[in-house]
Amino acid sequence: MFIGGVLGILIGLLIGGISLLGLGLGQASAELSQDQEAAGAFGFLLAFAGFVALIPLTYGVVSTTLAAMMGRRRRGLFWGIIAFHTVASLILVVAIIAGDYLSFVPLAFAGLMLGLMFTPGVRAFYRL
Repeated sequence: MFIGGVLGILIGLLIGGISLLGLGLGQASAELSQDQEAAGAFGFLLAFAGFVALIPLTYGVVSTTLAAMMGRRRRGLFWGIIAFHTVASLILVVAIIAGDYLSFVPLAFAGLMLGLMFTPGVRAFYRL
């Protein structure tokens, strides 16, 4: 979960940085071209890109936080990890149905994590 979390944070920051860079370039080009309609459409696309950047960033922060706390023996943490990976799996299934076949890779990792969480050794660790 640490690896996926850090990658999510980096991808979110990368997309956010690109959208902020594009925002500055878009404002500069709007001032030069005087085309307000194109500037408005460009601004909407950048706002959308900023929103899209929040998805992997949020995933990364939550995943990293859960991974950092996994050594604690709390039942709520166990079920929090299960809930997190279940929601992530459902979102990835929707993405696959929408045509994003690259989502099979993170779906495999989420499924593997769910499967590993229900092994007897892990359940014994969390006293379940």
